[in-house]
Formats: sequence, structure tokens, C-alpha cells
Amino acid sequence: MRQLIFFFSLLFSVIHSVNAQSSCLLEGISFYNQAQIDDFPSMYPGCAVIEGYVNIDTRNASNVDSLIQITLIQGDLQMSENNITDLTGFANLTGIYGNAWFSENSFSSFHGMDSLGFVGGTLGISESYGLDSLDGLQNLTLIGGDLDLEDNSNLVTIDALSGLDSLGGSLLLEDLPRLQHLDALIGRETIYGALVVDGLDSLLNLNGLLSIQHVESTLKIRKNVLLPTLEGLANIQSINGELILSQNDALTSLTGIDSISPTSITDLTIEDSGQLNFCSLDNICSFLFDNVGPHTIETNDVGCNSALEITNACNGSNDIEENVARTLTFYPNPASNNLTVDLGDVNGVNTTIKLYDGSSKLVFEKQSTLTLMIDVSGFARGMYSLELATDEYVLRSQVIID
Repeated sequence: MRQLIFFFSLLFSVIHSVNAQSSCLLEGISFYNQAQIDDFPSMYPGCAVIEGYVNIDTRNASNVDSLIQITLIQGDLQMSENNITDLTGFANLTGIYGNAWFSENSFSSFHGMDSLGFVGGTLGISESYGLDSLDGLQNLTLIGGDLDLEDNSNLVTIDALSGLDSLGGSLLLEDLPRLQHLDALIGRETIYGALVVDGLDSLLNLNGLLSIQHVESTLKIRKNVLLPTLEGLANIQSINGELILSQNDALTSLTGIDSISPTSITDLTIEDSGQLNFCSLDNICSFLFDNVGPHTIETNDVGCNSALEITNACNGSNDIEENVARTLTFYPNPASNNLTVDLGDVNGVNTTIKLYDGSSKLVFEKQSTLTLMIDVSGFARGMYSLELATDEYVLRSQVIID
């Protein structure tokens, strides 16, 4: 709701500014060659606001320099199958009310679109094999629909999106084999649609997703061959859709999705991850025991190779550990100054508290029988592993220090 309120407030302010500018082309305009682009200023002198769509679909153009007078597009912008390498003709474009689709383009970045502040609909970028960064979109603060990045084989970084404040739809990252991290996405608490990370061959962690608490549709982590851990999903509490974990060759444990409510999962798929051997999380056990929804569990390592293997491991869990795990809490998460570890029902029990940084280096250790406050103000920002151990149990969870 906050996303929508912000967007419509922005829309209202833009409409007022549009009144002072010349508008044209209620139905929109298509460009099929360089000559049509070059003729735009003489055909539509002073036209700054395109009331309809803009479609640029040509292999016979190299630049959009003659579109420099355009400040706003009230329909969609679509650029497809282009040899255009220079976008500086869009230097004055501040917003797009509709969708922005970029497919099969030749530019290597979005330099030239540095003034673009919002896209009211979906931002889709696909099959642009020369694209290695999203540089030029650093002033983009709002996407009203989905962010859809798909099949961009040379895209190395999305750091230019670090200023994105609002995303109103799904986050779809698919077939981006050179993208190594998602850090630019940190700060989102809710994904108002699906969250898909699929085919990111170089991805080593999901830390850029650590701030996400709710996903309003499918959560899909698939075909990320180097991804060793799901710990970047540690703060997701509900998904309201399918949970799909598939073809993650380096994954050995489901630790990291512990907080997802089992009743928010409509369908469960855990498959084709040959090293995955630990799946008996409390929420997965509850989903299977309570028959919350359909499931497909197969072709993983021993321990996760079937629903029966998982439920057998669930049945073998130490009851004391399960009960304790539900009463121990630590807050705030993320933490900036002090992290409080509340021992809850086991106050009085000698407990060893350890904190490991992202490289598994032990940075804090102390024994306590009471609730403990840890000063983390001097620790580097990042994801840490918190471990609490007694003679009866060991509990681990992820903590963000920012």
C-alpha cells in the first residue's frame, strides 16, 4: 500500500509539471529506422511529453540523439532488436508511466538515461547480451510493477539499483550467469509478487535479500550451481505461494528458510540438488506432518531424498531442542549497536553463546546463564551466525549487523 501511495503522489506532482510542457502523440509513436528518429524534432517541434507509447524497433539505427527533447512518456517504452549503442538522447527523460521493456539490444549499460526517476509499470530487460551493467539507472527510485531481468548473459552487476526505494511487483532474476551478488537489493522488506532467483551460475550468496520479510507469491531458488547456502533468506516469515528449491548443486542444507511459516507455503518442491542432505527444519517438518499442501521431494542426497526421509529425521529430533528453539529469541535483527540474546525458558542454564562472521571466523564467545547483551557496534556490516549451545542442544540462527 505504501508503494502505491508513493507512486500516485509522484504521479500527481508530475502531472502538474506536465501542464507546463508541450505534449503530443496521444496514440504513441514507432521508430523503424534512424531517419525517423532524426526527423522527430522537425516533425514534432517542442514536444516534450509523449502521451502514448514509444516503440523503437530497428537494426538500422545507432543512436537516439534526436529524442533529446522528450522528458516524459505516459505510455510504454519498448526498445527491441536494436543496434543502438548510445542512449544519451534520453538524457532528459525523467519518467515512464507505463512499462519499460528492453529486449535484444546492443548497448552495454544505460548511460544516457541518468535522469530516469520512475517506471510506473514493469521494468523488463532481457536477451541483451552486450549488457554488462545497469549503470545509468542510479537515479531510478521507483518501479511500480515487476523488476524482470532475464537472459542477459554478460550482466555482471546491478549495483546501479541501490537507490531503488520502491518495487511494487515481483523480483525476477533469471539466466544471469555472470551476476555474483545481489547486494544492491538490500532494504526491501516485502516483495509484492514472486521472488525468483533462477540460473545465476556465479551467485555465491543471497545476502542482498536479507531484509526481505514477506513474499506475496512464489519463492523460487533454482539452478544456482555455486550457491552453498540459503542463509540470505533468514528473515522471510511468509511467502503465500509455492516454495521451489531445485537444481542448486552446491547446496547442502535448507538452513536459512527456518522462519517461513509452513501455513504460508501452498506447494513444496525440493529436488535435483545432489549434495542436499539436511532438510528437517521445524517448518518443513510441520508442512509434511500436517499435510499443508502438495509436495515433490526427490533426487537429493540421503536425508532429503524423499518426504519419508525428512519426516524420519524430524521424528528423530531431540524434543528438548525443538522446545527450546521456540522460546529463544535475539533482537533486534538487523542490529547496529547492541544485540540482545534472550535465553527465555532456559534462563539459569549454562549456555555458550558464539558469534561467527561471514567467513566462519569466531568473533565473540561467552558463557552465560542469563539474558545477554552483545555490543556489536564495532563489528563489520554483514551476515553473522549466532550459536547457542548447552549440554542438551545447539541452536543456530542468522543475524544481520548493519
